[in-house]
Amino acid sequence: MVTERNAEMRALLLASGDGSHSGVSGYSTLARYLPEAEFLNVFRRPPNWLTRIPTALNRRLTLVRWAWGSSVKLEWMALRRLRGNPRQIVHYLWADRDMAYLDLLKRRMGFKLVGSFHNCPDQLGNLFNFPRRLRQVDHFITVSHCQTESLLQNGVRRNKISVVLHGVDTDHFRPRPGLRGGRFRVVSIGSWRRDFGCMEEVFRRLGAQGDVDSVCLIERRWRERWAGIPNLQLPNRVSDEELLRLYQSADIILMCAEASTANNALVEALACGLPAVGTEVGGVKEYVTEAAGLFFQKGDAAGAVDALRRIKKDKALAGRLSAGARTRAEELDWRVVAGQIRQIYGRVCRAN
Repeated sequence: MVTERNAEMRALLLASGDGSHSGVSGYSTLARYLPEAEFLNVFRRPPNWLTRIPTALNRRLTLVRWAWGSSVKLEWMALRRLRGNPRQIVHYLWADRDMAYLDLLKRRMGFKLVGSFHNCPDQLGNLFNFPRRLRQVDHFITVSHCQTESLLQNGVRRNKISVVLHGVDTDHFRPRPGLRGGRFRVVSIGSWRRDFGCMEEVFRRLGAQGDVDSVCLIERRWRERWAGIPNLQLPNRVSDEELLRLYQSADIILMCAEASTANNALVEALACGLPAVGTEVGGVKEYVTEAAGLFFQKGDAAGAVDALRRIKKDKALAGRLSAGARTRAEELDWRVVAGQIRQIYGRVCRAN
């Protein structure tokens, strides 16, 4: 019988990244907590005018539609490792964007395939060029229960799906007493699948009331549009340490989402003891829980502002939610997540 220890020793982790995450953020951080596995990582370079046509043709043949040339490069690197030192498991940390062709070689070479998927259900359901090829994937890891139905609709068997929530580095992201104080401060970070209309209305309402400071890290077009909103800071880019200090000096994280599975900013803020005020969509309530935040309906800016003000006014509630946020983050520590991933490796290796 293959033991879990042997299974993890033979794991090969694959990921491409675009540099959007800090050095201690992002799902690829998982590799640091599986030191017994080998990690291959490439820069996810977008197509240019020379490669646009070959990329478009290539993406018609890959397993997932979002695979670029960098994904093929990553698989070629993996193939060289597999030929020289066969391993039992190949784990795509970002299967949504990197699963290209290795599934076609799986039977001949005898390795196992595992993929972690991050996309929201509306995108995940339409991600695959050839759903039949998903039969070659031995196990699917999702970061939210809301993704399960999309995989089932593509023919994936339920017993091949495990939900393992996104992790966070709770040693780096942690509260720092003394940084908070003065005016009440709301922070919002990130642009992916955000409800920009709701965010703008929340910031305008808070700015008009004048007793709350807001900080938003967001892409350039929204910084330019929102530049005139009172009491709203719009930093261009921050270092890892500046990001940490931003969390530690805030009172609440605001999460206005149109859709969501996992979210780095959300778990990092929880780890710093920030209560969350978030849209009740997708995986938001899986991560935040009612012990760590308050919720509002999609698009309800007035409801979001009411929740923010409720926490601002009620110091006892703020304290309970802050403690609940840190406790929730400790449940999502990368060491816990890595243990769950190892258990999956063990089951995959023992399966026929």
